[in-house]
Amino acid sequence: MAAAAEQDIYAAWRRRALRIGALMVVFGSAFIGLAALLGSEHGCVTASIGAVSCTPRRDHDVAAVINAADEALYNAKATGRNKVSLSQVS
Repeated sequence: MAAAAEQDIYAAWRRRALRIGALMVVFGSAFIGLAALLGSEHGCVTASIGAVSCTPRRDHDVAAVINAADEALYNAKATGRNKVSLSQVS
């Protein structure tokens, strides 16, 4: 994958992670931050995202694609809050 395309994908997922942390929920007639509603001890909600990129082919092993996304997710979780990790399956 071209470096520019990978950066675009990363940036898009990063924006999504940050939006998750900023979610507001309607509770009765008030807007409440998702973190307050969930009772987060840190007062915020974070998102770790693992994504996989591939060009679909008939011979792709679906389990391999899912495993790559799972590994990317655990890599994102291991590197901190609001992180995105990309993986690629050829």
